[in-house]
Amino acid sequence: FAAAGEADRRTAISLADDILTKGSNADQ
Repeated sequence: FAAAGEADRRTAISLADDILTKGSNADQ
């Protein structure tokens, strides 16, 4: 369960980073 939770966190972080990157690109 701990491994799955850690994977979910990494996935969420990756998605958030992707959204932030797209947002920055949109501003530029």
